[in-house]
Amino acid sequence: MPFAKTTLDGVNTPEVIATPAGKLLNLNVSAVNTSQDRAVVKFYIHAANVAPTDADIFDMATLDKGALLERSGVILPENMAVSAFSDTAAINAFAWGLEALA
Repeated sequence: MPFAKTTLDGVNTPEVIATPAGKLLNLNVSAVNTSQDRAVVKFYIHAANVAPTDADIFDMATLDKGALLERSGVILPENMAVSAFSDTAAINAFAWGLEALA
């Protein structure tokens, strides 16, 4: 079962998880606001190792302190990635799920 976690810094848009060649991922993705401030969080699906653009956004929400954004059933084909961005630091982004042959 793949699992990945990253802490967002309010500046960069890191890949949370990427699908290896020949595989397919069925994921749950989430972001938790552990900061003291309200935060805008965005999830992207895009080609692995390529910077995401606004056209790649698949979900976006404003999270109050302690709030959670979670989506399940995210299908990620081979050589694709999920990335996350927040306008505030101290946001934790997670991805976990099942891996299958593509």
